[in-house]
Amino acid sequence: MQSPGPRGGTAVTALAAAPPWTPPLDSADLADALAKIRQWGPYDGDAWLDDVADALDSVPPAEEEIEELGQRLRGHLMQLVSIALNGEAERRDERASSRIHRARAVREGRRTRREGAGSMAGRLPRRPGHPVRAARRYRQDRARRTRPRTGGPVRQHFWRGKRVPYITAWTSESVSQPPVIRITGRGGEGIGFPDEVPVTDRRYEALWVRSGLARGRGEPDFRRINTHRQKRAMRYDLCAVCGETVLSYGADDRTLYLLGAETPIAEGETTTAPPLHSPCAVEAIDTCPPLRRSHVVALVEYSPLWGVAGVVFDPVTLAPLPNPGPRPDDLQHVHVGDKEIRWTLASFTVHSLHGVTPVSTDELREMAERQRVIGGRQERAD
Repeated sequence: MQSPGPRGGTAVTALAAAPPWTPPLDSADLADALAKIRQWGPYDGDAWLDDVADALDSVPPAEEEIEELGQRLRGHLMQLVSIALNGEAERRDERASSRIHRARAVREGRRTRREGAGSMAGRLPRRPGHPVRAARRYRQDRARRTRPRTGGPVRQHFWRGKRVPYITAWTSESVSQPPVIRITGRGGEGIGFPDEVPVTDRRYEALWVRSGLARGRGEPDFRRINTHRQKRAMRYDLCAVCGETVLSYGADDRTLYLLGAETPIAEGETTTAPPLHSPCAVEAIDTCPPLRRSHVVALVEYSPLWGVAGVVFDPVTLAPLPNPGPRPDDLQHVHVGDKEIRWTLASFTVHSLHGVTPVSTDELREMAERQRVIGGRQERAD
């Protein structure tokens, strides 16, 4: 090889032979690594909360479902351990180190001192697993996933002769909220909690209010909605009243929405209201005074995720900002792509409604009656 010499001439430089490259792994190790990469999936905080809700529900899972639920919970647990180890939480926090140790003990089927003899963790099987989701494509721009529920039908709760809607909050679910602070993360500056746990406190880059899971305990608060169950109902198309899926319900693929408003539901309108079955919608109108005063109903072809509903904080003062809309006390709808989402303390998921067909109250009652007749025939056939 020729290169410039010290006086502008050229000099000849000899090339040294490069040592032969040795791969860091042999073929068997590479195949094993590839298999693990193919099995990997991103951590799904909502799926974990769903499975925890099933395990803690007042109605225990069916005996034949406990093994599958245990496998999923162990899979979630090991993903959390991996996240903590990759973030070196074990070195920085003694509490994290203790919890990682306990998680490993549960994974191996050992009892820890804090586990009672009858704890569910001690009885769960040892094989890790992952949730299996049934995919169903209906008329919309993306595939919607529905989560197979364990333990049979959703338990219905009643209070003073009225059914308590699935998404209604209960007094035992109230938890204290930590103060909001300024943080800097991968997406830039925003709000956070001093003891924030990203897999449960943050989603879609927004910070989320904390809420308990104790459906049926205490008294129902019909003025409030449980954050976790609202998110679950929106994500899996569960009825806001009974909690059962609304997919494959009725003659077509459209879902029914009921809003407490006076103007018809517009194309592309955003909402925090989950869908309903037609009989459940009629029940809601008949038993809920605000809905009796004013309501609108529509069939919707698809309802993709749009954003979140919450309180936006001032980036300078960290003071809550009023909703710029006509009702300042309402939660503000913030799009997932908006820069304000990192300054939002979210309470609910927001979807947009497309392919809207208005339904009158009389038409709704006719739909409900038809479904009751069909349901009665199915029950007699069973």
